[in-house]
Amino acid sequence: ARGFNRGSIFAPDGRLVASVAQEGLMRKLRQKT
Repeated sequence: ARGFNRGSIFAPDGRLVASVAQEGLMRKLRQKT
């Protein structure tokens, strides 16, 4: 499964000060035998 997030960080006066993005990958673990 994959996921992607985006966000924006604003100053109190409304100015955009940062934008962030993160991508993640999840895999099911295989059981050891």
